[in-house]
Amino acid sequence: MEAPTTEPRFRRGPWTRRILRLSAAIAAFLVLVLAAAGFWIRLPLPSRSGRERLPGLSAPVTVTFDARGVPHVRASTEDDALRALGWLHAGDRFFQMELRRRAAAGTLAEILGPSLLSHDLRSRREGHRRAAERELERATARTREMLDAYSSGVNAHLSTQPRALELVLLGVQPEPWTATDSLAFARFMLAGLSDAPGREIRALLARGILESVDGTRALPGAGSPDGADADRDGPAGSNAWAISGARSASSGPILANDPHLAVEFPGVWYAAHLTTRDGLDVAGLTLAGIPGVAIGHNGRMAWGITMGHVDDADLYQETIDPAAHTALRDGRPIPLQVREERIQVKGQGERSVSYYATDRGTLLGGFREKDGTWRAVALAFAAERTSGSLDAFSRAARAADAVALEDAWASYSGPAFNVCWASADGHTGLRLAGSIPRRRSTSVDDRGFSLEDWEGIVPDAELPRIVDPPEGFVASANDDWSAAGRGLPFPGDYASGGRVERIRDLLSGAHGATARDMNAIQNDVLSPYAVRIVRRLSGIEPLDGDARRARDVLRKWDGRASLTGPSRLFYAFLSDLASRGNLAGWGGVAEALEDPDPQLVGSSLAASLREVERVEGVDPDAWSWGRRHTLTYDHPFSSRLPSTLSFLRRWLDVGPLELPGEVHTIHVEGFRLGGEPRIRHIPSARLVVDLGDLDASTLVLPLGQSGQFQDPHYDDQVRAWAEGRAFPFPFTTKAVDAAAASVLRLEP
Repeated sequence: MEAPTTEPRFRRGPWTRRILRLSAAIAAFLVLVLAAAGFWIRLPLPSRSGRERLPGLSAPVTVTFDARGVPHVRASTEDDALRALGWLHAGDRFFQMELRRRAAAGTLAEILGPSLLSHDLRSRREGHRRAAERELERATARTREMLDAYSSGVNAHLSTQPRALELVLLGVQPEPWTATDSLAFARFMLAGLSDAPGREIRALLARGILESVDGTRALPGAGSPDGADADRDGPAGSNAWAISGARSASSGPILANDPHLAVEFPGVWYAAHLTTRDGLDVAGLTLAGIPGVAIGHNGRMAWGITMGHVDDADLYQETIDPAAHTALRDGRPIPLQVREERIQVKGQGERSVSYYATDRGTLLGGFREKDGTWRAVALAFAAERTSGSLDAFSRAARAADAVALEDAWASYSGPAFNVCWASADGHTGLRLAGSIPRRRSTSVDDRGFSLEDWEGIVPDAELPRIVDPPEGFVASANDDWSAAGRGLPFPGDYASGGRVERIRDLLSGAHGATARDMNAIQNDVLSPYAVRIVRRLSGIEPLDGDARRARDVLRKWDGRASLTGPSRLFYAFLSDLASRGNLAGWGGVAEALEDPDPQLVGSSLAASLREVERVEGVDPDAWSWGRRHTLTYDHPFSSRLPSTLSFLRRWLDVGPLELPGEVHTIHVEGFRLGGEPRIRHIPSARLVVDLGDLDASTLVLPLGQSGQFQDPHYDDQVRAWAEGRAFPFPFTTKAVDAAAASVLRLEP
C-alpha cells in the first residue's frame, strides 16, 4: 500500500495539460529555431577539408591548411593555383572583396546609403575603374590569363556556395567578379598609399582657396559640393629591413617587414603559399581581390615594402572659359575632357555628376576671381599617368636572384615604394621603385600652385639603390635614406629619422640573430621622440609644485611606450599641451618645445599629473597606458543592431585591445594627439623570412584569415598579435605537411 503523504497533491486539469503541451511545443520550436539558426549561420563557412569541384582546373589541386587556416596550395600550373586562390579568397573574404570593388568603383552608397556618397564622389573623381578598363586593354596576354584564372575561381565559389551573411542581410546578390574589378581595386589601394594628393588638397582647403573638393565645381552649374577629402594623420609608415648571413644564426639573410596601414576589418592581408609543378613556389601576404603574393618569398628571394612618400603630385591653376568648355593656357585654348557619372544612392535614387579634366589632370574645383575670371584647380598625380603594376608582383614571385628581382620591380609604375630584399645566395638590398615626376623646378606661386609642368617620369635606371652595404644590413622606415648616408634626391613627406635610426642601432648589435630576434625588434617600443621631448623638458624653468613632480617622474622614465608606467603621464601631457596650446599634433608639440613657454608647459605638466593620479593613483609603476591606448575592431553591422540584439556585439566586435607603442616607436600604434588616443594605424602584419632556415620563418596577422564572425579563424591570431608573438610560417613540403590541420582537394 502506498504510504500516506502530508504533501498536497496537484491535480492536472484540462487547462493545465494544455499549457504544458503548449510549453513543450514552444520549447521544441525554439530548439528547432536555434538549431536552424546555427545551421544557417554556419552555412557560408568555407570548406577546409574533403572534396570540392572547381571548374576550369587542368588537374586536381591540394590545399593544406595549418592550425590558423593558412592555405598551402599545390597545383600543376600557375593558372590552377590562382584559380584556387580566387576560390579561397571568395570563401573567407568575399564581403570584404565586395566592399573593396565597390570602394574602387564608387558604388558603396548603392548598398550602404548616403553616408558613403562623399567616398563614391571622390572615387569617381579619381577614376580607378575607368583607368582599370584602359589598363586591361593594354595588358599582356599573360596578365589577362592570370586575372581570368583568378576571377574564374572567385566566380566558381559564388555560383556554388552560400553568400556571406553580411551580403544576405544587405540584400546584395553580387555580380560575377571580373579582371577589371581586380585591377580597379589594385589601383585604388595603391593610390591611397600616397599622401601627396591629399596633402596638396588639404593645403588649399586650409587657405580657403577651395571650399570643398568633389570634382564638380570647375564650371558653374556643373554640380553641388558633397564633401572634401577627409583629413588624415599623414603617412602611416612601415618598417622593413634585411640582415646579411654574417649576422644570422642560420648563415642566411633574414628579411623582416611589418607594413603599417590604417585599421581595416577584416584585416588587410590574407596569408597564402602557392606551389606549382611549373616552377612557382611563393609564400606571403596576398590581398583578397587580387591574384598573387604582394609581400613574401620564394625560397630564393624575399622582399618587403615600405611606402616611399615621395612627392608625386602637384596642383596647377587653370583659367577656364565656361562657355567654350576650354582651359586657356598662354592664350591657347585647351579642350576640357568631360565625363558623366551616375551614382545610385540607397533610398535616394540616382545622382548625376560631371567631372572635368585637362591634360594635367582632373579638376578638383573652381573659384571666381574679382574680375570675373574663372579659375580651376587641376591635380597632377604621377600614378594616374602610368599603367598598372601587377606584372611586377608576379615576376617577383618567380625571381631566382637579385638581378631578376631588380628587373621585376623595374616594371612597377605605381606610387613610390622602398623595396627591401634579400637573396638566399647572401645578398641584401634596398631600392626605390615607382612613378616619380621629373620636375624642372619645385617653384610655386603664393597660393601654392606649381608654375612648371613635369618633364615626364624619372626612368627606373635613375632610381636610387643600395646593395650589400658594409654594415651588413639595409633598413627602411619611410625615411629619406639619410641615416644610411644616401639621402634621396627627390622632395617628399618622409618620416623623421628616429624610427629608422632605432632600427639601425638594434641591427648593428645583431650577431647570430634568429627570426625570433627580428620579431622582437618589430615589437620594440622605445620612442626616440619621447626621449628627445623629455630632454627638452629638463631645461625648462621655472617649474614648481605638481609641474616639477611631473617632470621628475618623466626624467626617471626610460622612454618606452610600455603598457604600464610613466608612459601614461607622458602621452597625457602631450595631448594636454597640444590642446591647451592649440598645437598641430606631434610636430607642433616638438616645435613649441624648441622655444618653450614655461607657464604653458608647467600648467600642462601639473594638470596632466593631477588627472593621471586621480584616475590611476600615485604610484607611477602602477599607471596603465594600455587602458587608455586601445584598439577595438567594430564590425560594420554592430552599430546598426537594435538594442534588443546588442548582446551580439560580443561575437561581431573584437577588442578592446590594450596596446603599447605610439607613432614614433618601431612597434607603431598610431593615434592623434588630443582627446581619446584612438588607434588608427597598426602593423597590418608581421612577417620574418629566414632564407637560411625557411621553416623558421614567422608570420602573424592582427585578426585572422577569415572575415566571417562565425568562423574560428575570424580572430584566432589577435591575442598573439597584440602580445607581440608570431606563428611559424613553414615552407618546405615536409614542414607544411607536419603542420597540417586539414586538407582540401579541389577537383576539375
